[in-house]
Amino acid sequence: MHFMRAFGVIIIVGCLFISIAVLDAGHSFASSESTMEQQFPRSLDTYDDLKIVTIAGKLKQRIKVEPFNVLATLIFLFAIIHTC
Repeated sequence: MHFMRAFGVIIIVGCLFISIAVLDAGHSFASSESTMEQQFPRSLDTYDDLKIVTIAGKLKQRIKVEPFNVLATLIFLFAIIHTC
């Protein structure tokens, strides 16, 4: 039982650090794109990953283009793990 609580604390602290890093990177990215109109959600064409066939490769490309995808992917994975 103690292990599960410690694991939960580690996950929460890790997510906090990752979200801070992603938000900071996103802020820098957004300030550099001030002239472009930002669209949410981003169009799939803007990722330029049609020739990449693996899921891991697509995720890496999309994280390069949109750093927030790291946090979104982690939240999605933790939600799946949580339901097991």
